[in-house]
Amino acid sequence: FKEANEYCDRVLDMEPECAEAYLGKLMAQWEVRRQEELAECGSSFENNKNYHKILRFGDEKLITTLKGYIEEINERIENKRVESVYLNALNEIKQADNKVKDMIENKSRTTVYVRLKNIDKVCSIYESAADAFGSIIGYMDSESLQKQCLNKVTECQNEKVYITATNKMTGKKLANYEEA
Repeated sequence: FKEANEYCDRVLDMEPECAEAYLGKLMAQWEVRRQEELAECGSSFENNKNYHKILRFGDEKLITTLKGYIEEINERIENKRVESVYLNALNEIKQADNKVKDMIENKSRTTVYVRLKNIDKVCSIYESAADAFGSIIGYMDSESLQKQCLNKVTECQNEKVYITATNKMTGKKLANYEEA
């Protein structure tokens, strides 16, 4: 690739507007042997100086082809990002569900303070997951999962009110029960 780059430099010394030489330099820089392999790059080359020279000096066919490669790359990167958001949000739901399960199993052994603190954590996790799913609406079942998470948030908030109210129902004072 180093030799190919040097050869392209020699061509450009003789013909500074040779788009194919800039293409060769771009390919050498990304270490691909065939032009089509540029579409498989892990990141976009749209800010690359050699690419900009190709846009300046290349013919319409070459320019269209390279723009198509960039679209493929950007689409692949976006798909990976969306999938990552989706999988992370699913993982957050599992964490929250496990916390809820643990809270239910240990209900009699935990203090009201600890239960309320745990509910706040669970609520926060479901909210975070709902936000993540909301950012990728249209991907798989993200809209449905967002609604499920928002319902879980409401359940958590209701549980918090319930725990607070039942905690106030102590003693023989009527005011405690009225407040609850």
